[in-house]
Amino acid sequence: MSFLQRYKAGIGLGLYAVGIVIGLLFAILVVWADFEAYDFQAGLSVEQKTKGFSCPLAITSNESGLMTAEISNNSTRDANATVRMMHTLGSALVVNQVEQRLTFSPGQTHKLSWPIQASDAAWDRFIMARIYVVGSMPPRSTADYCGILLINSPFFTGQQILVFTLALALVFVVVGWRMWFVSNKQPAIDAEKSSRLMIAFAALVALNIFLSINSEWLASGPLLIVNLLLAVAVLANRLNKSTFS
Repeated sequence: MSFLQRYKAGIGLGLYAVGIVIGLLFAILVVWADFEAYDFQAGLSVEQKTKGFSCPLAITSNESGLMTAEISNNSTRDANATVRMMHTLGSALVVNQVEQRLTFSPGQTHKLSWPIQASDAAWDRFIMARIYVVGSMPPRSTADYCGILLINSPFFTGQQILVFTLALALVFVVVGWRMWFVSNKQPAIDAEKSSRLMIAFAALVALNIFLSINSEWLASGPLLIVNLLLAVAVLANRLNKSTFS
């Protein structure tokens, strides 16, 4: 392999690694936010998870956001429900609590929303929230929670920054892999094996991001640990080869 080819292959591998690191950092921050929110105002036993509850993944320092919920009466009778929303108010120990009493006709859905802003974040990092719904319609009691990441940036919105971050990670991974694959002059079998491993690792990181975005931190957390261990193992193997080559 010529010096230029090795140089291009090295640059490609570096770009791929940067994309992987960006993806893992994204997953870490989103999982961390949900992990912190897991125990926030927990304790009441409920039957199910509240369906239709959603929060923004992140907001910026000059941005306000909305947490929303759709509460439905799927029974054939009139019903009533009490909805309690709690979220941090600048500290994990200071809680803003809003309670609403709703009445439903059969099949009716109430759409609710609660505003949040950067000053609500605990430790200037996360806004933690939990919703409880207790009603006369089945299921009788539900709950859910979310963690919202605060990004200390006066520009753009949290969603725009997250989308840009994911797009950047994808570009680095794809361009880096392609540059490495074209410039790498290993034997065909070895190159194909390495390429498949790179694609598989990128797919695991993508799955990690997907799970974290969908607030499945109980699945995303262990997978994140696996991905970090794999990254360390690959780096150690690479350094070992460089040392003894």
